[in-house]
Amino acid sequence: MATIPREKSIDSSIALIRDGFRFIQKRCQHHHSDVFSIRFLFQPAIYPTGEEGTRLCYDTSRFVRKGAIQHPLLGEQSAPTLDDEQHRQRKQLFMAILAPDSIRVLLKHMADGWQTATKRWARTHEPVVLMQETQQLLCRAACDWVGIPLPNREVARRSRDMARMIDAFGGVGLRHLRGRWARYQTERWARHFVEQVRKGNQLVATDSPAHRIATHREPNEQGKMRHLPAQLAGVELINLMRPTVAISWYITFAALALHEHPTWRQRLQTATDTELGWFADEVRRNYPVAPMTGAWQEFAEYAPTPFNLTPPGGGDYLGGHRYPGEAITLEAIKLALRFLTRQITYEVPPQNLHFSLSRKPTHPQSGFVMTNIRLMSETR
Repeated sequence: MATIPREKSIDSSIALIRDGFRFIQKRCQHHHSDVFSIRFLFQPAIYPTGEEGTRLCYDTSRFVRKGAIQHPLLGEQSAPTLDDEQHRQRKQLFMAILAPDSIRVLLKHMADGWQTATKRWARTHEPVVLMQETQQLLCRAACDWVGIPLPNREVARRSRDMARMIDAFGGVGLRHLRGRWARYQTERWARHFVEQVRKGNQLVATDSPAHRIATHREPNEQGKMRHLPAQLAGVELINLMRPTVAISWYITFAALALHEHPTWRQRLQTATDTELGWFADEVRRNYPVAPMTGAWQEFAEYAPTPFNLTPPGGGDYLGGHRYPGEAITLEAIKLALRFLTRQITYEVPPQNLHFSLSRKPTHPQSGFVMTNIRLMSETR
């Protein structure tokens, strides 16, 4: 049996923070191996790579989530932190919520948000920071879909807190503390909403995600069916909204890809839905967002062939920890591409578009600023 190569350092935590997305790649190259071991936070850890390594990591008979997920940022006892039957029951709830008809409702809210936003951008003639704008757009769409009323005065605050939770996932120090505080504030807001729904003080549609989560029952430790605690139900509502806001990272990188490869902008103006999907997958494959994911190859030539891509999470949607909202991510990027290539024209002024591979999650430092935005319907 082959021996797994091991890093010689006493602890690799600082190196992981320093090297970021290149940490695994550099050590695989150094050890001439697709697996190696380190000590992280003075605990032993193994880093497998490739398809075989991915299959191993998502073999639920070998690995569990308990103790391995950052509860302060994802929420204790939430779906991503569970294992076995608990996980399957909670995942069934999310799979029911994320049925095709429900996803279409969310995408309709997103499309309405894009229509409103692009008209406003063209009317005001002010510079637009795409990342910030799409965070607000997606936050409002997610709240409308879930069934949580979101007054205009609260959009900036709620989207900012969602973004801070996401930004803190791979952060340390002030960035991490800011994310924890944002989670605390957001959980209070979501918990209060659930309590009001259960008391009958807040009406929601019976087919809405908010109603499904507020009325969902699971067996407790004694085997009796009980509602989720209001705190946990609020956390699961957040786990629907926060990943939706996180798509703003990919949309910003999609805009960067169009800027760096301008010939593709013209091609995408007449591309089929399938071809838009290929481009969206290439964005997810080439531009890093989540910690320890990504592929560091040159951007592939645009061609009508499927691309290999490991999705966020592995295994099947129901039994494994594969992200059940992956279809939403893909469709949201495609929707953004349609608006960026077919609905508006814009200029990209000089700015800092660099993104650090040591930062997790990373994004263009400027947030992708656009100026001189015009509706194509007004320029024809």
